[in-house]
Amino acid sequence: GQHDVVMSPCKQPKIAIKEYHSPKMQPSRPKMQRLWQDTIDKGVDSLSKELLKRQEAIYEICVHAQTMSSDAKTVVDNYMRPMQQLGYLSNEEEQLLFGDIASFADIHDDVSNKLLLLRSTDDGTVDCIGNTFLLCIPRLRHLIPFCSHLHIAKSLYDKKRAVPAIHDFLERCQKSSFSSKRSLWDFLDSQRSALLKYPLLLKGVLKTTRDDHPDTPGLRSCLEEIDKLITDMDNEAGEVLCKATLEQLDYTSDVRCPIVDSSRTVLCSGNLKLATRGQRVQAFLFDQALVVARPVTHGSEMVYQVSHHPIYTSRMLVESLKDGEVAVGGSFRNALNRRSSAIIGGGLSNVFRVLRTEHSTEPLYGKQTGAFTFVANDMHNKKAWVSAVEAAIQHAPPMSTGV
Repeated sequence: GQHDVVMSPCKQPKIAIKEYHSPKMQPSRPKMQRLWQDTIDKGVDSLSKELLKRQEAIYEICVHAQTMSSDAKTVVDNYMRPMQQLGYLSNEEEQLLFGDIASFADIHDDVSNKLLLLRSTDDGTVDCIGNTFLLCIPRLRHLIPFCSHLHIAKSLYDKKRAVPAIHDFLERCQKSSFSSKRSLWDFLDSQRSALLKYPLLLKGVLKTTRDDHPDTPGLRSCLEEIDKLITDMDNEAGEVLCKATLEQLDYTSDVRCPIVDSSRTVLCSGNLKLATRGQRVQAFLFDQALVVARPVTHGSEMVYQVSHHPIYTSRMLVESLKDGEVAVGGSFRNALNRRSSAIIGGGLSNVFRVLRTEHSTEPLYGKQTGAFTFVANDMHNKKAWVSAVEAAIQHAPPMSTGV
């Protein structure tokens, strides 16, 4: 799969586990009405259908922000603080799992409160929200570090759930009324989903806004800025994942490859089979190079041992091979052999090859390899890999001569 990367588990601290006590139930918070018209005492019937749709679309942003605020408060009150008191997490683990989520409620409340203050005292309608929402985007950017580390946080979450006392605590919480049968991970991941939903909600408002409406320019500016925010979040998440993956590479030569270490993105990764020996390997396609390794366990940590020299994307070719063209063992068949194999069976399917375009004077980090012939899991997996390699080649950074 495209993101089939196993993160290294965090070291388990030696802590004394205190006796479990159910978290104190927090008083329920009043929920906002789901529809704008339910908040208006009178005058709704006098509004046009178009204006009513626009008010509902604006109010949906307020409800969304309040929901995200409530989720953040639920995490802090019913998970983070009790887990602190029970000693379930070290300070480092707590920061990795929860980040700055304690500040998120205020950020989402700021969105909702600013928009609600725009309501007319006469009929409760809102005319323009674009410029006001623009003021909220810098604070929403504070969610980026938390969201970009979620992939790594999920590994810690899964590891902690395997501890019996913590598993019992999380199960009890999920069955409690405050969780609505949602897991802690659902609450944590909802913050990322919240950011992804804001552009959709803003587009909903813009769709109900006339081109000549004074709010149109402001709404378009909002969409541009929120799209930049999401792009930045995706880029940072990619860099965090790439860094974590690079840290798991273990070079048999005891010398790391600086070109690979300069990578910023994992474009594709997953389990493939080498056609030559049928050996299962873990392949990592970075923006700088293709690295082939095998998973090994060092103590309690999983690492990937790199024994072959990486193939740099700037020196790379990819070939999609026909089914039956490669025999079991990796040798290539001629046309006559391929025809006979089609009749009697045999040969490998879903095969592709990644080659180095030329020899160079670059320093070697492992055994020299001119090509890797891979067997993918299925046809779709093969297409995904070939497309990813082609894209990597197309966008490969230039490399100096002799490297």
